[in-house]
Amino acid sequence: MRVTPLFAVFLTIMFDTLSFSVAIPDLQTRVFDLVPQGLVAWQSGLVSGGVIALYSIVQFFVAPWLGAMSDRIGRRKVLVVTSWLSVLSAFLYIFATNLPIYYLAGAMLGFS
Repeated sequence: MRVTPLFAVFLTIMFDTLSFSVAIPDLQTRVFDLVPQGLVAWQSGLVSGGVIALYSIVQFFVAPWLGAMSDRIGRRKVLVVTSWLSVLSAFLYIFATNLPIYYLAGAMLGFS
């Protein structure tokens, strides 16, 4: 079976979306571990919602720039770099010990 370039792009997008959606169920328990003790439930909800919102906001602003860059230097190079950034952000998410690193992981995933 011959893999077309368009299939590779769709496969990359699917894995990228899957990587973010897999982290959402884990988000609430991670936030309870990372926020200071004594916060009420709605405050921890704001923290976890902030990570999701940061991902979407960064992606909203970076997507046109990445599209223009992929037209200029090639889609394959951009996909390789952003795929590695996604892997790096996943490791950052896994080993986050405080909230700024957690937010950085969400922003980096949005960038990639």
